[in-house]
Amino acid sequence: CTNACELPACGDGILHEGEACDDGNVDPGDGCTATCQLPGGELWSSIVDVDGNGDDDIGFEVELDSGDNIDLILSTAGAHRLAEYDGDGNAVWNFGALEMERTNLAILSNDHLVIGGINGQQGATRDYDSDGNLNWSQNIAANNSAVLDVAIDDMDFILAAGYVANGDAYLFRDDDQGSEQWAVTEANSEAFGPVAVGPNGQVWVIRGAPDQLETYTADGIPGWTSVALNVGSHQDLVVDGDGNAYLLSSAIDSSLFTLSKFDNNGDITWTTIHDDADQLELAGGLALLPGGGVIVAGSTNGNLQTGSDALLAFYDADGDPMIDDIVLDGDPNADDFDAFYDVAIGDGYAVAVGSHDPVGSDGDLWLHKFEI
Repeated sequence: CTNACELPACGDGILHEGEACDDGNVDPGDGCTATCQLPGGELWSSIVDVDGNGDDDIGFEVELDSGDNIDLILSTAGAHRLAEYDGDGNAVWNFGALEMERTNLAILSNDHLVIGGINGQQGATRDYDSDGNLNWSQNIAANNSAVLDVAIDDMDFILAAGYVANGDAYLFRDDDQGSEQWAVTEANSEAFGPVAVGPNGQVWVIRGAPDQLETYTADGIPGWTSVALNVGSHQDLVVDGDGNAYLLSSAIDSSLFTLSKFDNNGDITWTTIHDDADQLELAGGLALLPGGGVIVAGSTNGNLQTGSDALLAFYDADGDPMIDDIVLDGDPNADDFDAFYDVAIGDGYAVAVGSHDPVGSDGDLWLHKFEI
């Protein structure tokens, strides 16, 4: 019996036997799970040889639908595919998809999946229904173009970012049937992407030359532009409900990655660096936690000779580590290259996708479901 004359329970703010933490609530995503355990507890993990032919299988980007199904872009033998697994990791369907320079996937409110990429020599977006059937496909009306990232706003409009010929960045907004609402071209800017949406349909996008974060209204009217960003590979961008943006970037030499938070005026609130001088630190994807803060999926403990381990890093809204890094080895008895490339948030859990690649063997798709 507690001092409040209540039976001991998770969420009462008292650390009882069997609890790793108790923060006074049972809300997920705030550094203590709804069962009063530290985040990261494995629900299940599955390493899948997708094609069964000894080819490399890699999961690049993941979304969760309203039925807790796991939808992802993967590559097998170098060809991109769109696939779905149920909440227990069982395969549901698997179909060919657009070729891409940067894998990108978003989900509409009706569970249709939108992907961007390249169709022949033209950038394209496609809509697939919840059974994986192609609903529509739209090409950019220019050769030597590409869609590098897609996002969905709260009105189910599709934002797509990429480039057209001659080094021009290209950003456009379509409705959920693929009809263009507006488009913006920035000459001599290389490319747009990643792209994200915030409150009131505001669009956030990275411009390639010079590297800067820009905003547009829901009607495509330019807003502010941030200060110049550090040169690197900008991996992912997410925006919270208050209009704060989180940008995940990798160093050119893969020695470290950075996570930066921008306020809704474009000013940098903080930057945190994930760095160990003796190893590689690779960034994959980024997801917002419901309690504030973010999860980074990537890899660490790696070098070109001995391989790497998959990484999950939790940060609070102030940029401080929420818990110790979670480092996972797909096979502790073998030299291998393990990595997570993206992560998506469900109700009290998250799913990371990536690959497990033993030295001298083919790589397999890695699906990992864990508590938050």
